[in-house]
Amino acid sequence: MPIDFSVLIAYRDRNPEVVNLCLQSLSQQTYSNFEVCFLDYGSEFTTQAEVKALTQNFPFVRYFVSQTQGHFWNRSKALNFLAQQAQHEHILVLDIDLVLTSTFLEVLANYSSRYKLLSYAVYWLPPNGLISHFLSNTVLLAKLPCSYARGCIAYHKTDLFAVGGYDEFYCIWGVEDLDLVARIEYFTKQNIQEIPLHEGYAFHVWHQTVANQMPTNWYKYLYHYYFEQKKAQNFANTVNYLAQPISLLNMQDRPILLQREQPDSSQIIDFHFTFPFLRSFNLFYHTFYTLPKGKFLRIKQKFSPLPQKSTSFKVKILQTLNYFLQKLSISYRFTEIIYYDTELVTANEIRSFLFYFIHTFKAEIKDYYFDFQNDTIECWLHKG
Repeated sequence: MPIDFSVLIAYRDRNPEVVNLCLQSLSQQTYSNFEVCFLDYGSEFTTQAEVKALTQNFPFVRYFVSQTQGHFWNRSKALNFLAQQAQHEHILVLDIDLVLTSTFLEVLANYSSRYKLLSYAVYWLPPNGLISHFLSNTVLLAKLPCSYARGCIAYHKTDLFAVGGYDEFYCIWGVEDLDLVARIEYFTKQNIQEIPLHEGYAFHVWHQTVANQMPTNWYKYLYHYYFEQKKAQNFANTVNYLAQPISLLNMQDRPILLQREQPDSSQIIDFHFTFPFLRSFNLFYHTFYTLPKGKFLRIKQKFSPLPQKSTSFKVKILQTLNYFLQKLSISYRFTEIIYYDTELVTANEIRSFLFYFIHTFKAEIKDYYFDFQNDTIECWLHKG
């Protein structure tokens, strides 16, 4: 009996051409027993409209949208919603920047009849690389092995529901896949199986890294949660995220979006970060906790660009020494005195502070909006 797949794709603000490449690769599969559940998790409105129109060219796509503009990217939450919408038992998780070879689903169906949890490898395309140039010459490409590509997985829907879905603590980027695989392995008593590279793989379309968009030490923060808390309880979720139907947000759920378009000054309190920034952090806490419920706290601040780092030979030596000191777990570092001897308040410091504040105190925040572009931070908090 043929296996039917639900392909889950969570998306936000990627180039529509990349969306088209991904969906085209699905339309060219030699195996046709599948649906695509596609969620736009808060793209800007112009991109949202363009992508929605694009998906309508592919009859196998079921399109959903959540108005989460300005919310942190939360792949866990998006995939949990899509899993609830999936009509089939066999789930394939596919990132929008992956392009499948034409026989990929056929190979996956063969392995899915024998194993409950699968991963597949990815070849990385160079900038402006054309897939057609590399189909028969993948040796030229760097590859991400299955052991590192835990986001590129297939599993059974019943197993996902049994372990409570993806842990929505993980957001912005990273670790949610490792966490899920560990929990499914523990529940099913089966280790993840890897599809051999020569049989089934995908191409990863090049894009800029997201690492420089994350707050300071974000990965360490997530990994600490993963190893110190989740591992101690056999990776079990403290919340069953799939126990109740998940609702998508619409414009009526986002009063901040309406305030951004038509501000009501009587409902808004503005805040500005100044030197010394540690004092500003204390003032920010005070301002938020004295904010009346239903009011909005707004930060819209442009920061001076950081001075360009020296690239002299001596500086490179010190940077290399810092790298080895970190690897050896020695806390001492060589630092640039300009950051400690001036009244410079940096956008990265404020951005990281606001990220952690929102993530830590989300239970007390009814809604929020965060954006960081061109050294300008725009952040809104709606007091719950």
